[in-house]
Amino acid sequence: MMASTQITCVLFDMDDTLIDWSGSEGNWKETERKHLRLVYDFLTDRGCAPNATLEHFSLVYREQVLEGWAEGRTTLRAPQMIKIMKSVLENFDVLFDESLTIEAVLKAYNWRGMDGVEVFPDVPNALQKLLDRDIKIGILTNAFQPMWMRDAELERFGLLQYFPDVQTRMSAADIGYLKPSPNVFTKALENMGTSVAETIYVGDNLVADISGAQGVGMRAVLREIHSTPSLASTFIAPDAVVKGLDDLLPLVEDWDKHVTPQV
Repeated sequence: MMASTQITCVLFDMDDTLIDWSGSEGNWKETERKHLRLVYDFLTDRGCAPNATLEHFSLVYREQVLEGWAEGRTTLRAPQMIKIMKSVLENFDVLFDESLTIEAVLKAYNWRGMDGVEVFPDVPNALQKLLDRDIKIGILTNAFQPMWMRDAELERFGLLQYFPDVQTRMSAADIGYLKPSPNVFTKALENMGTSVAETIYVGDNLVADISGAQGVGMRAVLREIHSTPSLASTFIAPDAVVKGLDDLLPLVEDWDKHVTPQV
């Protein structure tokens, strides 16, 4: 591994890289409906209930979300919860104005993450070691929620303290593109104020994370959480593989030893 500059920044995927979803309880549809009930009750209490039953509202919202993801997988345009929710509610005669904003509705949704999901135990120590070496760290997640909603999970798991600058916490929905689009990685580098040569990306998905980051010239590290190789492993090769994030700083230090001096 030869490079012309030292690593000054590490970007992380969020789900199944920092946060372990293997123990998640319940299914997404049930969890979503629980939060949609909170939205429905919030609007009802304000005297502006959707012109639909909770069941109908939930069904239409679910259909719109699925359509948004289906389109996003084809176009790499990120589905955006904020737009989907607003469109569905407006179709059910909910009127937004200065007294009722879509942000207030999403706060009523009260997202805190799935039950059974937890932070990987190696994460806090690994993040602190990088910060102690004056290495910038950031998050780039393929979420369709605005990042401020995912921040609630980071706070719940004690991770928000490691990413205090809002610019370093990035959701695909806010940027407008999904990984592996080069647009989302380019915007992430812009937000971090670093170049491709001095930044590495760490994620668990070979296509979205590894191929996406390498596509813009970054080095990409696979956090290996699956024991069975995926089909993508036959044609996508990460620059390195780690079983746990404790191995990340030693990897960075080893790469930095092989920096080619500028002449």
